[in-house]
Amino acid sequence: MRYDLETSSAEFVRLCVLLYDNAGLGLTKREAEIVTMMLYQWPISKIASCLSREEKTIHKHLQNIKKKMSCPTLFGLGAKISGHLSQLQQNS
Repeated sequence: MRYDLETSSAEFVRLCVLLYDNAGLGLTKREAEIVTMMLYQWPISKIASCLSREEKTIHKHLQNIKKKMSCPTLFGLGAKISGHLSQLQQNS
């Protein structure tokens, strides 16, 4: 997935809500936003700018997300989140 002007903001919000509402993941609203942005391949600098945060704050959120999801790498996190999203979308 790549975020560009053609990507629906409604789809973006829908993915955030799916990730946040899934109690099994245990993500905060902010973490769900960051994960969604990462799924859309936003660089850390763009995420930080969009959320009006420092890049080191985004990195800290990512560390917490990887810990919650038991994934040592961003690649593993992306794969795990994608799997969860597939299941969630099939169930909704």
